[in-house]
Amino acid sequence: MSQIMPVPNPTKSYWLSEPHEHSNLRSTPELPSECDITVIGSGMAGIATAGLEQIVKEEDLDCEFELRRSFDVFLDAHEAKALRDNYEKSKEAGEIWTKDFSWVPAQHVDSQLNVQTTTPVTSVSISPDGQNVLTTPRGVTRAKKVVFATNAYTAGLLPQFKDTIISVRGTASHITPSTPVHPHLSHTYNLNFSPATGIDYLNPRPDSTIVVGGGGWLFKSDRASWYNNFDDSTQFAGAIETYWVDYMQLNFCGWEDSGTEVEKVWTGIMGFTPDGWAHVGRVPGREG
Repeated sequence: MSQIMPVPNPTKSYWLSEPHEHSNLRSTPELPSECDITVIGSGMAGIATAGLEQIVKEEDLDCEFELRRSFDVFLDAHEAKALRDNYEKSKEAGEIWTKDFSWVPAQHVDSQLNVQTTTPVTSVSISPDGQNVLTTPRGVTRAKKVVFATNAYTAGLLPQFKDTIISVRGTASHITPSTPVHPHLSHTYNLNFSPATGIDYLNPRPDSTIVVGGGGWLFKSDRASWYNNFDDSTQFAGAIETYWVDYMQLNFCGWEDSGTEVEKVWTGIMGFTPDGWAHVGRVPGREG
């Protein structure tokens, strides 16, 4: 199998349909020869690690910020009861946790931060003096410390994570009504149909459109198409393309006559772990 790396030609997602002005940002024309800390990965984990957390209201950021609640809807009675029991046990043990949100005001990038987009790290080795040597198609840079915010692609740089963080391919869609639907769906939703069928997630947008992902039960039997698969350059074959047609009309009241159409369908790569928990901490057997 080839090295686990982002493919150069992924399917086009709704989220990137309008490229940001800083999509190809490079703080300097050349890579710095060395730095104190290198963060590999520009997703939420990487951004938060870089220390760019800001408060949306204070910075007046134009980022479609919506403070929402998230609803998990269980359509299987046994699964719903099991979750309720776990919730009660966790509450008694004081294990309820919250999620933090990080936002990136690109116009306020710290002058000490050097951003190099579209520059994949292909290997990380250790020099005789103990520094990290990062190899990229644009050259080599050295760092005292490295943060791997690489999610599903971690094992491509750290082989010891081959069976710990696994690439999983999924699919999502962007659904648009012909006219805005009222009342506006102002929360996020997870629809748990059954343990055998799985979960779909819904992310409403401010313009009354909605992003819906899931449908895993349609391709679950074709294990090679999604498990340990990091190629999101193609769509899933078969009925998954039509799964999203009439999805909102069938599952949400008020959408029956919305004239909804599927504007876009794409695939994407997620990182899964055997126990369902994220790996946060030092790389085993490595310093720095």
